[in-house]
Amino acid sequence: TEGSAKGQVDYDFSMITVNASYRAGYLKVSKQMMEDLPFVEGYLPGRLVEEYLQSEDAAFYTTLSGAATGSTTITGTPTVDIEQILGWRANLRAANHAPNGIVMNPADLYKVYITKPNDYNYPSVVLIDTNGNIRIGGIPVYESTFIPEDKVLIGDWSKVKIIQVKGINVSATDTDQDDFIKNLMTLRCEARVGLAVERPEAFVFGDLGNVV
Repeated sequence: TEGSAKGQVDYDFSMITVNASYRAGYLKVSKQMMEDLPFVEGYLPGRLVEEYLQSEDAAFYTTLSGAATGSTTITGTPTVDIEQILGWRANLRAANHAPNGIVMNPADLYKVYITKPNDYNYPSVVLIDTNGNIRIGGIPVYESTFIPEDKVLIGDWSKVKIIQVKGINVSATDTDQDDFIKNLMTLRCEARVGLAVERPEAFVFGDLGNVV
């Protein structure tokens, strides 16, 4: 009504403490091999970064899956994978969250790919484009080995943030321990990062129930 007081909205904030610690790994390599095989010098940093990212994914998965509080209870307790995922999607939508990503293990995604129409793979629900990209209930599905088989993470990924104090860096030295007298090189890959889960209720960590 014109002239009346407007509705007041109140938010309660709680502090999230993120310990952005160093994640690092190193390797030692013969200086002679580096000199004789020039391609090694370019290969090793890239390989270290690859392994670092896999390690970071695994650590962030542990944090997020442990923090997720979205409801896994589904009406009718379906046992078909796709129906379970749709149920978790419905739970998030009912809680006014907008899930925008589903993460599955490659083995579970394979089961979705081969699900036939008479096994609840309705064309309007599961869409696979010509590049093999898949959506379930309109939500893109991503496969990764950081999530174990039989588990699913679904949620609004804008509600989780990577806190990066220092980016990925690969450095080399010949002064670690006795590298100098042994003609060795030590390569270290590290970054200082942490994960902040801003809205734990915006994620569901589900179990498909296929693995005992």
